[in-house]
Amino acid sequence: LALAAHKGLDDAFTKRFSQVPLSESLFGKTATKRWILFSNNLDGDPDALHEKNHLNKQFSIPIGSGTRLSGVLYLKVDKEHERTPFQDAFLLTVGQTLASLIERKKAEIALQDSEQRVTLALKGGDLGYWDVNLVTGESVVNDRWAEIQGYAPNEVETSRDMWKRTLHSDDKEHVLRIGREYRAGRLPDYEAEY
Repeated sequence: LALAAHKGLDDAFTKRFSQVPLSESLFGKTATKRWILFSNNLDGDPDALHEKNHLNKQFSIPIGSGTRLSGVLYLKVDKEHERTPFQDAFLLTVGQTLASLIERKKAEIALQDSEQRVTLALKGGDLGYWDVNLVTGESVVNDRWAEIQGYAPNEVETSRDMWKRTLHSDDKEHVLRIGREYRAGRLPDYEAEY
């Protein structure tokens, strides 16, 4: 993941910055140390803004928590700015919050991709499904499951009783027994083929 913001930075600065080895830049040092760094005297530092911009102090904040690092947030401040412990704590929290948001977005994207693969597999296999939450009793079925059972999608009552009624008499006792043993903890997985 790479985020870049160059608002207000001229091309000469951007080019000069790209020539600084990562290990020597405030970014690289922050990424290595995983802690907020503050530089208050950047005169002559190739990682500094031009003096004409009146900015010569900067914070470099890790975006991450623990051993996970998603990036580095870089803030330029006015040369009269004085660093405080409160700012460090606040900026560290900002970095951790950004990391949480990035991880959440990655998880959302992975979930969407997974759901799309399942949907494609179900459609490709012309399969129906009945999904039940054993804790809440809530059930979800797809339209194909209703069709296989001879129902219109709007006729399906997603209850355990309806599911039991759809079991073939030859399979019913076997399937229900496996469910009881799974819920009692005697089976590691619920798997019933019928």
